[in-house]
Amino acid sequence: YLATSLPRYLAMSSPRDHARRRPRRAPLRQGSRAVTSPRSAPQMRRARASLRATLREHGPPTNREYQRFAANERRRRENAETAMTIVARAC
Repeated sequence: YLATSLPRYLAMSSPRDHARRRPRRAPLRQGSRAVTSPRSAPQMRRARASLRATLREHGPPTNREYQRFAANERRRRENAETAMTIVARAC
């Protein structure tokens, strides 16, 4: 992996190029994914791996667990939407 990304880094001369390469993540609350920048491929891989490990350890979720998860997701999405509208109004 490093060998493939090294030429790109060597090709970029100025510090500004380096800065452009890595987008800054918004320093937002960790829980609300919908507002922050999209997940990178490695992040997605890690998330999937951790989910697989959890499922291996605990088996499939019970109905109650799943309902709770769905409710949390709904709440998270709604919070994200409200945050977006608040930001839009502030601008």
